[in-house]
Amino acid sequence: MDDGGTQHSSVESYIASFPHDVAVRLSQLRALIRDMVPPGTKEVISYNIPGYKKPGGGRAYIYFAGFDGHLSLYPIHPQRTGFAKELKPYLSGRATLRFSHDKPLPITLIKKSIKFLIDSYA
Repeated sequence: MDDGGTQHSSVESYIASFPHDVAVRLSQLRALIRDMVPPGTKEVISYNIPGYKKPGGGRAYIYFAGFDGHLSLYPIHPQRTGFAKELKPYLSGRATLRFSHDKPLPITLIKKSIKFLIDSYA
């Protein structure tokens, strides 16, 4: 697993730095994001994790990351979403969703969150 000291030059290298089972989950999360972002969105490494910049540049509007026990998706501020109650079991801190490796990814909720983030930065 990536010890945090490796500087990644691509999302592929970031994902490849994890054990196979975690890399599969990261790839699944990446695919969900890539399927939903607008054409022209740029996939980047920022803060040494994968992020997506809206077409035309600017800051990344969605990030994901892998850790020993979970995956994270951010930044999402539940109180602004209209579906905070659904997010509550996955909330870590003020703006991070955390998905434990011992449970299936909540695909429908992740898609809803991605759509909210995309729409918020439109």
